[in-house]
Amino acid sequence: MRLTPMFLALTLAACGGGLNTKLCGATGQPCCASNGCDPGAVCGAGQLCEACGADGQQCCAMGACNASLACGSGVCGAALSCETLCTLGASRCQNNGIETCAPMGVCPAWKTTLSMCPSGSTCQLNGATADCVEACPGACTPGTQLCSTGGLRQCVASGSCPTLEARADNSDQPVCATGASISPELAWESPTPMGNDVVDIAGDLASSYWVLDSLGNVFHYAVGPWEQELAVTPGKEMQHLASCNLGSRLYAAGRNGTVYRRAAAMWTEENVGSTTALVDIACDSNRAYAIGADGKLYVRTGLTAGTWTSYATGATQPLTGVAELVGTQELFLSGRAGTIIRCDVNALPPACAPENSRNAANLTAIWADSAADIVFAVGEGGTYLQRGALWDTLPIAEIGTDSFVSISGFHDSSNGTWQVALTSTGKVFHRMNDEPGTVTQLPDTQYLATVWAPNENVVLVGGPSGALWFRAGVLNVNEPFIARGGRKPLSEDLYAVTSVGQGRLFAVGANGVRAQRLNDTWTLDQLGAPTTANLYGVAARSAGEVYAVGSSGTVLVRRFGTWTVEAEGVTSETLVAVVLDDAHVWALGQTLLLQKSLSTGVWTTIPLPSATRQVFSMAMRTNAQGHAVELVVGGENCGVLSWVPDTGVFTPGGCAQDHTFFGAAFNSAGDLFLASDRGAIVHRVGTNFEQESSGGTLETFFALVPDGTTVWALSVNGALYRRSGVAWANTTPNVTNHSLLAGVKDDSGLYVVGTAGTVLRRQ
Repeated sequence: MRLTPMFLALTLAACGGGLNTKLCGATGQPCCASNGCDPGAVCGAGQLCEACGADGQQCCAMGACNASLACGSGVCGAALSCETLCTLGASRCQNNGIETCAPMGVCPAWKTTLSMCPSGSTCQLNGATADCVEACPGACTPGTQLCSTGGLRQCVASGSCPTLEARADNSDQPVCATGASISPELAWESPTPMGNDVVDIAGDLASSYWVLDSLGNVFHYAVGPWEQELAVTPGKEMQHLASCNLGSRLYAAGRNGTVYRRAAAMWTEENVGSTTALVDIACDSNRAYAIGADGKLYVRTGLTAGTWTSYATGATQPLTGVAELVGTQELFLSGRAGTIIRCDVNALPPACAPENSRNAANLTAIWADSAADIVFAVGEGGTYLQRGALWDTLPIAEIGTDSFVSISGFHDSSNGTWQVALTSTGKVFHRMNDEPGTVTQLPDTQYLATVWAPNENVVLVGGPSGALWFRAGVLNVNEPFIARGGRKPLSEDLYAVTSVGQGRLFAVGANGVRAQRLNDTWTLDQLGAPTTANLYGVAARSAGEVYAVGSSGTVLVRRFGTWTVEAEGVTSETLVAVVLDDAHVWALGQTLLLQKSLSTGVWTTIPLPSATRQVFSMAMRTNAQGHAVELVVGGENCGVLSWVPDTGVFTPGGCAQDHTFFGAAFNSAGDLFLASDRGAIVHRVGTNFEQESSGGTLETFFALVPDGTTVWALSVNGALYRRSGVAWANTTPNVTNHSLLAGVKDDSGLYVVGTAGTVLRRQ
C-alpha cells in the first residue's frame, strides 16, 4: 500500500502527542521521533517506550513522578523531606561570616566556611558566591611603622581609609634596608639592598660607602637610598675597590686590565695597558696602584688624565693583595705560599724585593696602618701575620684553622691601631694594638667575603646574596650584628608569582614557601596548612582565593588569609602550573590536567594524550568575557598540546627542532610564545611555529611574561629580554647572578622572581 503525504503527516503528528494511531509512543511501542513517548512513559532500552513515574520506575520527563513520590538519581521513590534546599557549591553571608552549601547525606545543607570575616572586611554576596571584601584593601594600622620597598613609612588616619606616609630613617642604623635602584626603571625588592654576593666594600664614612657585587656592579649608599653607580660591561667585570680622599676619589679594578676611576661623582673607564686580570687596587691622593695576575705592579701617576705604567715585582707566586704605607711610600704585596713583596715607590721604577713572612700559607689579603707604619696580612688556615722588625704569626685559638678572607682597620689617635679580620665561615676577629683580641660569630657561616671598618663606630661585613652585617662599634662585643641587607624578606627559591592588581602579589617556591606583597612590603604568608612540597605554580581569582600547586599532587587554596588543602588523593603527580578562568581551575601534571569546577568545587582529571613527553609549562587564552578558549601545554622535544575546554580535544603541534619549552604565554593579541632551553623564543604564527631568536645570541629562557602586546623573556642567567615589534633585546644584562624563574605584570609594574628569594621590579 502506498502512503500518501497526508497520511504520513498525520502519523508523525500522532507520535508527537496528537491523534493516537497506536504506531508509536504508547508503553511497549517504539519511541516516536526525538525519543518521544506518551505521558506516563519514557523512551528506554531498545528505543521502546517504558512505563515511568511509579515506585521503582524511571522518572518521567522533567523528573516527574506519581503523587507522593519523588525523583532521586533518576528513579521514583518515597519522597524525602529536606529541610534545606540549596545549590551545592553556592555560598552566602551569615553574621558577617560565610556559609557554603555542601552535601549532608542525601540532602544539601549550609555549613560554616568562615565564622567571621577578618577585621577590616565585610561579607558581600555576588550572585551565588559570598566573599570577604576589605573595606580598605591592604589597610595599615594607624600609628604603626612599616619598612616598605620604598623606605620607612608611617601609617596615619586619613579619610575613610588610613594611608602610609614617608618618614626619615636613621642614616647610621636604618630600620629599612631599601632596595637599590639599578636604573630609572628597575630596582631590587628582595633581597635588599641587592641580591648578588658582596665581594668588596670601600669608603671612609659610615654614612657613605660603596659595595661591589660578584658580577662587578658597584652600588653606593649615601645616607639613605641605595643606587647603582657602575654597571657591568661584559669582559670588564670589577673585582676590587679602593677609596682615597674621603670618597671623593675611588678606583675599581677588574678583568682585562680595566680600571674605573670615580671623580666628581662620575666613573671613567681606564686601562693599565694590558689585558691581564687585576686582582687588587690601592690609592692615595696622588697615585693608584694595581697588581695583576701576571705578577706586575701597575702605577697610575697624574691627578686627572693619568698614565698607567707597568713594573716587574719579581713575584714567583700569584699575587692576591696590595696595601700602602702612604707616609713612607711603600707598597706591600701579598700572595700564595706566604709571599710578601715590599716595593719602595718613592721613585719610579719601584724597588721591589721579597720579604720573609716565615709562613708558607696562602695569603688572601693585606692591610697597612700608615699612621703607625704597621702591616698585617691574613690567609688560609687561620694565618694572621704582623710586620715588625720581622714578620710574626699571631695564633688565634678561636679561629683555629678557618681561613681568613679579608682584613680592614683604622688608626685612632687615642687608642692606636684597630684591626678587624674576617673568615669565610663568618668569624669576625677584633683587635686593638697588640691586645689578644676577640672573636664574634656571624649568623652567616659560609661564603663571607669582605669586612670594612673605617672608624671605631662601624663594622660592616659582606657576604652571600647581598648580605650586609652591621655593628655599631668595633669592640662592642656584647652588641649583636644586625642585618643591613641580604636577608629581608625572602630567601627560598621562588618558582611562580601572580597578581591581583595594585601591587598585591603572591609568590610560591621551594619547600612550601608562600609570600605576599602588600603595602609595598614582602612578607611570608603561610598561615594554615603546613607543607614542605615544592610549589611550582600559583594563580589567583582575588586576594581571597589563591591557588598554589606543586610536588606530590599538592593543591593549596588561600581563602581569607588562610591556606587549606584541596584535591587530596586525586593525583600524586607533580603539578607544574596552574591557570584559571571565570568557571574553572586547571593544574598541569605529567599525564593529566587536574580540573576544578568553580560552581561545584569538584576536582576531576582529564588525561593527556598517551604519547605526551614530559611537560613544564601551560598558558591560557581567554575571550573578552574571561572564559578560556584555549590552553596550551609545552614540554620536551618541541612538544606542544592545544586544548579547547568546551570540546575537550587535544591537538598536538610543535616545531622540528629539539627544544624543551619551559615557559609559555599569550600576549594581549592572542599570539602564543614559547620559551626554549636552546636560547630561543618560538612564536606560533597560524599553525606554524617560527623561531624568532637565535640560540647563539640569546640565553636560555625559563619563563615568559605578557605585558600587553609586548612579551618579556626571563633568563636562567639573570637577564631580562623584551620583544618590541618582532625583535628581542637584552634590556637588563648582568643585573643578578640568580636565575629568574617567573614574572607577572600588573598596574604597578613588572615583577620577576627567582632563586634565593630574588625579586626585581620594573616600573
